[in-house]
Amino acid sequence: MSRLIVQIMLVFLAIGAAYGIGAGTITSMVDGINAVTKTFASLSPLIFLLFVISQFLAYFTYSNMATIVAVNMGDALEHANLGTIPFMLGFITVTGLVGMLIVGAIPKWALLAPIFVPLFMKLGVAPEAVLAAYRVADSPPNVITPLMPYFALIVTFA
Repeated sequence: MSRLIVQIMLVFLAIGAAYGIGAGTITSMVDGINAVTKTFASLSPLIFLLFVISQFLAYFTYSNMATIVAVNMGDALEHANLGTIPFMLGFITVTGLVGMLIVGAIPKWALLAPIFVPLFMKLGVAPEAVLAAYRVADSPPNVITPLMPYFALIVTFA
């Protein structure tokens, strides 16, 4: 298992190199290195975003804020006895409202997951169901939020 990532990388590297040589886009080692450099350059915003998210999660974990909020909200919701479906609908609503302010799926999940996953686990809901509810609520606000990068294009087409 520890070598699996390296093996997968080597397989895809060999396939990509074979395709590049066959298509004529890679004629020397310099062309191959330039292709890899271009790929990593396009990933730099994501790498920076993941760095910021990791720092946020580290401070969130260090302060135990997520655990305290999840336990307190879990206790309050357990005493409410509403059932799983109303809780999930409430989570979908909260995610939709947050989706109006935060467009990206990764930062939104990084903000909501540390609180809602332990909260729903305390209520007996599987983390997969929380992720599925998040995915259901994540898509609709992306179309109507004014913060969406393609909002002007969609309005123009409409």
